[in-house]
Amino acid sequence: MTPLENALSVCNLVRKEFRDTEFYDIIPIVYAIKNRLSRGESLDQVVRELKSPKLGDYSFSGGGQSGEPCLTSLSIVAGVFAGLYDDPTNGATRFHRHDHTPAWADGLQCTALLGPYIYYRA
Repeated sequence: MTPLENALSVCNLVRKEFRDTEFYDIIPIVYAIKNRLSRGESLDQVVRELKSPKLGDYSFSGGGQSGEPCLTSLSIVAGVFAGLYDDPTNGATRFHRHDHTPAWADGLQCTALLGPYIYYRA
């Protein structure tokens, strides 16, 4: 995928799966996804892992709508991919809600606690 295709796919993912998440909590989520893509992981692999029940609750809401959620996610993803925001995750590649700790988090370096999520660098 080209960088533009990746950005549009991440935008669609955010719009569908994190539509009830606050704007300022989406920025680090997008950075964690972008950091994994930068390491050569495919978006399909990242999405498959995020949706895996064994990894904990990511508050996926499913569905997706047009309108404001689409514009908001496009704005965030474009800003992250263009480098308009600093990376608040400090290079994180994984995350989970703070009220559930999946087994994969053992031994990983915690890089940030932002909103309802804990971020790690693998």
